[in-house]
Amino acid sequence: MPETILVMGGGTFQVGLIRFLKQHHYEVHVVANDLMNNRLPLADFIHHDNYLDFNRLLEIIAGTNAIQLLLVASEAGLIVQAKIQQLLGWKGLTTDFVDLFADKFQYKELLHKHKIPVPQVLRINQKKQFESFTSQFPQGVVLKPTKGSGSKGVFYRHHGGFSGELPDYLVEEYIDGIEYGGDFMVGKSKVIFYYPTVKSKNENWVPTGHVILQHVEDYQILLDLVNKVTERLILPDGVYNVDIVVSEGKPFLIDFSPRIGGNCIPDLMQFSWQVNEWQYQLEILLNGEITPISPNWSGSYGVYIIGTNENGKLHSFLDHQFDDQEALVEVFWKIKIGEEVLPFDEGANHIGYVIYKAGSDKEVLLLQKKIESFRWFELKPTS
Repeated sequence: MPETILVMGGGTFQVGLIRFLKQHHYEVHVVANDLMNNRLPLADFIHHDNYLDFNRLLEIIAGTNAIQLLLVASEAGLIVQAKIQQLLGWKGLTTDFVDLFADKFQYKELLHKHKIPVPQVLRINQKKQFESFTSQFPQGVVLKPTKGSGSKGVFYRHHGGFSGELPDYLVEEYIDGIEYGGDFMVGKSKVIFYYPTVKSKNENWVPTGHVILQHVEDYQILLDLVNKVTERLILPDGVYNVDIVVSEGKPFLIDFSPRIGGNCIPDLMQFSWQVNEWQYQLEILLNGEITPISPNWSGSYGVYIIGTNENGKLHSFLDHQFDDQEALVEVFWKIKIGEEVLPFDEGANHIGYVIYKAGSDKEVLLLQKKIESFRWFELKPTS
C-alpha cells in the first residue's frame, strides 16, 4: 500500500507538488475548499474542507493514516501545519519559529535588529500617522496587511490615497530598483542553494512573472544577503521564499517566509538548474535528511501568470495561436470556459500560467515580452 501525504490547499500552485508526490508513488489527499479542487489533476482524494481547520485536519490524518502534512505557496496555514506536526511528533518547523513570521511588522523589526537591510516600516491606522510617515518618502510607500499572504491586499501609493482606517496594516518605504524573487535551501544552518528569479508585477502590484537568467549581475550581492539572514537568524533546515530589491547596488529584503514559493518558482528551478525543492523539503520532513544538491544549468526559463483587468466570462483559449509553440513548456488553465473571470488585482484571480524556455538570456527576455503582449484568451462581457 502506498503511504499517504496530506496537502494543504488545492490551488494552481499546489499542482506541481501533487504531480511530484504522485510520480513518487504516494497516495495524495488534498484538503481544500476553493474552485480548483473540483478538477485538481492527479490527487487521489479531495477533502472539501477548510485547510486551516486544525481539528478537521487531525480527523483527516487519523482517517487516512497520513505520514506528513505539506504546505507550499502560502503563509496562511504555516502555524496550523507547525502545531499539528508538533502535536503528532512529526518533523517540521516549531510553532515558536513560525510565530516570528505571523506578523510582518514583527519580523521586519527582527530583521532590522539583526542588521539585515529592510525598508523602513510603520504599523499605522490613523491618517495623521500615515501623512507624517509618507511625507519622508517622495518615491511613495507600499501598504501591506500585517498578516497577509503573498501579494494579497498589497498596494502602492505615491501620495495621498488614505481614507478612513487601516486596521492591521503596515506602511513600508517603497524601494525603487530591480526586484528579485526565488527560494533558497538551508541545510545545517547554511545556504546550500540559492538562485534568484527576476520578478515582474502588474499595475495592481500583483506578481505576473519570473525569469531565470544564467547571468545575474547582482547575484553575489543577493547571495551575501541570503547568507547573512540564514546565519544571523540561525534558520532551521528547509526551503525559504524571499523577495529582494537591489537599488543603486544595495540590497533590501522586502519579504521572507519559511515555505516554498508559489507562481511556479519550484518548477523553474527544476527546469533551469535541475534542483528539486519538493524533494528537498520532503526528505527533511520525513527523514530529517539533507538531500545533496548538484545544480546543473539546463537553460533560461520563465513563467507568465495570466490575468486581466476586465470582468467577464471566459469565452475561449487562444494559446494554440501563439506562433512559437516549441518555446512553450506548459500552458495551465485554472478557469474553465464559461466561468467568471475577475480583475487580476490579487494573486488568487489569475486565469492560468505559461512556462516557457529559450536558448539564452537575451532570447528569454525577448520571449518574455512577446508572451506578455500576446492575447491568451477571449472574454465575453458579463450581462
